[in-house]
Amino acid sequence: ASARLAAGSLSLAGLLLGVPILAAGSPLTAIVVAGGGALVAYLLWDRAWNDLLLPAALIAGVSIIIGLLYAYLHAAQIRAGILPPPGVTEATEPLTRRVLEADQAAQVLAVFYWYFFAVLLVLGIGLGTTGAGRSRQWATTFGYAAAALAVPVIFFVIMATNLRIIQADIVYKRADPWDQQASRTDNPELWDNAIAVYEHAIDYAPAEDFYYLWLGRAYLERSSVTEEEAERETLLRTAESRLEQAQELNPLNTDHTANLARLHTRWAEQAQGDEKQQLVTQAVGYYQSAISLSPQNAVIMNEYARLAYLLQDDCEQSLSLYQESLEKDPFYVQTYFEQSEVSQSCAAELEGEARQAYLSEAVESLETGLARRPREARQWLRLAEINAQLGNAQEAAAAAEEAINRGGDDFSSWRVNFTVAQWFVEEEALADALQFAESALVDAPDEARPQIQQLIDRLQERLESGS
Repeated sequence: ASARLAAGSLSLAGLLLGVPILAAGSPLTAIVVAGGGALVAYLLWDRAWNDLLLPAALIAGVSIIIGLLYAYLHAAQIRAGILPPPGVTEATEPLTRRVLEADQAAQVLAVFYWYFFAVLLVLGIGLGTTGAGRSRQWATTFGYAAAALAVPVIFFVIMATNLRIIQADIVYKRADPWDQQASRTDNPELWDNAIAVYEHAIDYAPAEDFYYLWLGRAYLERSSVTEEEAERETLLRTAESRLEQAQELNPLNTDHTANLARLHTRWAEQAQGDEKQQLVTQAVGYYQSAISLSPQNAVIMNEYARLAYLLQDDCEQSLSLYQESLEKDPFYVQTYFEQSEVSQSCAAELEGEARQAYLSEAVESLETGLARRPREARQWLRLAEINAQLGNAQEAAAAAEEAINRGGDDFSSWRVNFTVAQWFVEEEALADALQFAESALVDAPDEARPQIQQLIDRLQERLESGS
């Protein structure tokens, strides 16, 4: 009996599996599998086997048919998602089309939810009525009334707390390709597409601060690619409003406060007079708030330090902030490079011992950073430049050699040596400049040799004349 049952189960599996195999596009395989199952069932057919497996076959067959119908519906939705949304024509506005396309993608999930709840409803009715008996009352009047009220409430709660949030995420992700393309090309129309879809994601989930963050960033980037002053002002104010909404929704998220600081910094770079000073003050306030929320965040501290140098012309405060950033996170190597850059820039405005002090600090910061991340060819070249400004020929030569070894084709030997020679010329260190120029001439291509030779001749003349 157990052997007959096993064989009957095998035949049932063959009959049922024939349907999805046929749907997958393999008719011959489906015929062989289903035919084999039918043959085994015919050979084993008797009343006992029929009573045992026929109900199971009926349930499984109906389940497969319903599942395949939903699979067909789902495939049809995916296919429709590739085609233009219904009602979209060539006359449809591009931004409207982008929003409708995002909606079309989001509706795929809604159909799945309806299918899922329909299955649950049918199963619930089936289980509730099975074995209840004719004499038992299936439900009371109060039960029907409670169900009539509870069902729409349940659907509303599910949509608000689950479905709409997931749909919002689907819509948000539809903006990502436009965002990335716009970032690469600085095309205003692409930014407009991203903004329209981000705005629509907020329509689905207005309490989700993450979408406001990306929307505010999109407005900010869009403002940087417009040439109209009035439009730029409007975009910046809209970005400010959206980022403030994000901060209100989640005030403990450091990103929102930091983004407001970045917005006002970018805005101040384009402003003049009192407006610029007001924007700088606001940016400083936001940076200080962001640092209070994330005291160990070196990135935000470094941004604040750059603002102090670029917009407040305060070298001491900027370098002090970089030093504080290093004390909190000494393993963030980028801080050393940025600190050295500010020290070098501050030195350019000074003379004598003060200039030397700033340049020495720049060398110290660079050497520390390069000890931890030595593959930075551009930083090695900058170390060579600072050593040239200090008159340290040997150190400049060593740093230039490191830049050549680590820079690949972009840092050819002759080009680096020629550049260092020009730096020494600026410092009036003519003998050192001549040495580097002669080294550059050795490896220089034919088209560059006349320019280098001209520099060598000029340096030799000046050295001979003592000027």
